[in-house]
Amino acid sequence: MPHLISKHEQALIRSREDRAHRVLHTSLITMGCVCLFFAFRAWQADISVRIFSLMTGAVACFVALYLLKRAYSKTLIAHVAMAGVMVAASFSFYSSGGLMGAGIGWVFILAAVSGLIGGRKVGLIWFSYSAILLIGSAFYEYRFGAPPDLTPVANQFWQNRIQLLGQLILMAVITVAFLRHSADADQVAEDHIQQLDKEVAERETAQNEAHRANQAKSEFLASMSHELRTPLNSIIGFSSHLIRHRDDPPDDRPGVKERRAAALDCIHNNGQMLLNLINELLDLSKLESGGLEMVKSPVSLNELLEFCVRDMQGMALEHQLHLGFQGWHEPISVNVDGGRLRQVVNNLISNALKFTEQGEVSVYSAMDGENIVIGVKDTGVGIEADQLENLFDVYNNLSSRVRKPVQSTGLGLSLCAKLVELHGGKIEVDTEAGKGSDFRVLLPIETTLNHSHVNTEQLVNG
Repeated sequence: MPHLISKHEQALIRSREDRAHRVLHTSLITMGCVCLFFAFRAWQADISVRIFSLMTGAVACFVALYLLKRAYSKTLIAHVAMAGVMVAASFSFYSSGGLMGAGIGWVFILAAVSGLIGGRKVGLIWFSYSAILLIGSAFYEYRFGAPPDLTPVANQFWQNRIQLLGQLILMAVITVAFLRHSADADQVAEDHIQQLDKEVAERETAQNEAHRANQAKSEFLASMSHELRTPLNSIIGFSSHLIRHRDDPPDDRPGVKERRAAALDCIHNNGQMLLNLINELLDLSKLESGGLEMVKSPVSLNELLEFCVRDMQGMALEHQLHLGFQGWHEPISVNVDGGRLRQVVNNLISNALKFTEQGEVSVYSAMDGENIVIGVKDTGVGIEADQLENLFDVYNNLSSRVRKPVQSTGLGLSLCAKLVELHGGKIEVDTEAGKGSDFRVLLPIETTLNHSHVNTEQLVNG
């Protein structure tokens, strides 16, 4: 499978190419100008061989600039330029007294420059040329003596020093350009490394979240399996018992009718439990797909909450807990889906009762200036701070936090949060481990408060 280059890698490659382009451009202009300057000096001294060689170097540099503009390869451009300037350097070296003249410096410097502008391979080629030239010159001078310096004697002092100065300027300009653009490339590389580190951290975070979600899903499926099997086992067990005794003659012994009635009640209660569980799953599925619609109408908030407390009194008695209600001192009419809001409050009360081992659960309504508040407060086990972030996730289940057996699938809070969001509100939690929790449903007054007729019938049937 081919490696896909990321945007940051592309930026790094472009930066390197841009750096090489700018260094090459600066070097070609500098070498061309140096060749023209010394060609002018040779013209003043009427040294034709130098004029020809130096003009060859200048033309080669400007041809290379044209090739650079036309986006030819860096290697070709470097060789074209170096061929010209090496011709100029060779004749300058020869016509300035050979190995003992100042022109020898051009051979060494241009060999180094070739590596800077063309890369390692180009540098090795022209370094080899320089080495061959120097060895050949040494052999020639050993056999035939040093060539004469064609520069007029009166000008040799300043010509030699100008050559040395030109060599230093050429090397300095090209080196500074290379270092400056290298620094730019290093910054891009550093940014790229930081971006890669950020992407790695994000991927690790996503992987951890996916692992946590998968683990929560597995726990949810295990819990769901238990929640389905428990009532089904009860239904199958009691119904099997009744089926086995359906043809028995009437038995008037004490307790027989009561046991059969208890079995029927158990079948009914477990069937209702299964129905509630399936309804929660269906509601959550509709919410996830956006298919759940709100049917809003004016509703008396205090009356709705009183109905909810009445609904849950049986569960409170079963858990031996006190369930109370404190309504807002003035009637509040809200424009909501009464059935869905009642479902939310019942779910919050049910959770509070499940996770409270002793003490009380209180339901209250209030107004805080911007929101209508529906609260369910308990004296239960509370919630650890590290569990608040995922509290409303679909598969989150806190049933392990209490010693008593708790039937919970982890769907309730997620369903409540989504239903409240459909009303334009949100759920806040104030909790402390070991001291209890206070769940507050916040509904915006601007869109929720209603002063028209209150439909109490809708509450009862919702």
